[in-house]
Amino acid sequence: MSHKKKTALLLGVLPLALMAAQATAAEVKSESAASKLIADSSLNLKLVNEYRNADKPSAKAPFGPEIDAWTQGFMFDFKSGKIADVVGVESNLYRIQKLSADPDKSTRWYLDDHDSFNIAGAAAVFDFASWAQFKVGRFGTDAGYGSLKYPVPLIHSASQRVVPRMAEGALWQGDFDKLHLYAMYAKAYAGGFYTDWLDEYAYNKEEEPRYNLAGVWDTGPLQLMLGAQHQQDTMNQYMGRGSYTWDAGSNAKMKAEALGLYANTIGAAKDALDVKGLDDTYLATAKLSYIFDKTTLFASAGQTGDKLPLNALRLDTDYTFPFDLSIDRNHQDMLSLQAGVNYNILPTTTLGVALLTTDGYEDYTKAVAIEGKSVNFSVMHAVDSGPLKGLKALAILNKAKEYREGSALGDTLNYYDVKLKVSYDIPVF
Repeated sequence: MSHKKKTALLLGVLPLALMAAQATAAEVKSESAASKLIADSSLNLKLVNEYRNADKPSAKAPFGPEIDAWTQGFMFDFKSGKIADVVGVESNLYRIQKLSADPDKSTRWYLDDHDSFNIAGAAAVFDFASWAQFKVGRFGTDAGYGSLKYPVPLIHSASQRVVPRMAEGALWQGDFDKLHLYAMYAKAYAGGFYTDWLDEYAYNKEEEPRYNLAGVWDTGPLQLMLGAQHQQDTMNQYMGRGSYTWDAGSNAKMKAEALGLYANTIGAAKDALDVKGLDDTYLATAKLSYIFDKTTLFASAGQTGDKLPLNALRLDTDYTFPFDLSIDRNHQDMLSLQAGVNYNILPTTTLGVALLTTDGYEDYTKAVAIEGKSVNFSVMHAVDSGPLKGLKALAILNKAKEYREGSALGDTLNYYDVKLKVSYDIPVF
């Protein structure tokens, strides 16, 4: 074969060889990306069993006054690996199964009325850099569940039920060493007290998204957080919170925590509430803990301002550090004070008792004063070895009383509340 023919043949074969090589490389690269996507994926199943039985005479139907619900939660959380270390997917499926519920009593948001329910969500994840992390779709906003690293002001929303709080929209996070910045656009929400996806809405019931900006400064012992939220025809909200931990002698620490919230009505909400003299409100609360040996002593205080129509305003003022299962701490001009102790009787078992007192009014008219007193007993246990390592159990027993002279609910309200909760994580893969 002549050189010319060989050269012509090579020139004809070379493009085909190059195309084949390119296709092979792309296939290998694709297989590598796919294998990484699968290899770095994880699926976790959280089992949560919760029982609640209470008598809450201040709660109106269908949310009280008698409450009875026993539920089992099956919480599946999936995270994929990332294509090119950038693009991934997060999804979840939460099943809340009714085990028992008295048909003549309220289930108070534990169930969909008295029925089991499902909530699902999925979000695309884009991790371009530490300062450019995005989620688009339906994603978690509950730091207590692990959806967020921090209780980011006005973005984090703590669930008091089995299902964690979630939002639909877009979330940006930027990490800059000790500084962490967040921005969120939310058009719908679910979880917590809500058993289905609901559109964000303004005071006039028109669909209206909310917008959030927040920042967290974390040095370890010191955490400072600021957040702002805007929702047209509803409210502007601003929150700050912080904590500081320091040594207080041999094997002892002190921790100080504080939180403040200010919210003012705008647009349609302001027009409607101005006639009642209600256009803003506030919340201020603080807590001091002394931790030594097996014991934690704590004291906290909270003060709220005007009691606005919270649900219509998409406003949550239940942030006071004083805690109680039964009685509210966020009525009109309400002061709440609490003191308590937790004691580790075993390395994995803690007993607690906390006393609470409240002083405020039923509503903005200040026609009915409220004086409340309560006690909460708690037992917490965590399994630290064996096949059930990681299982956590909590039991709280509450007794409370409120004096409301002249109230339509009665002059004296007696409460009790029992809560039992067991949770266990199973990493499926």
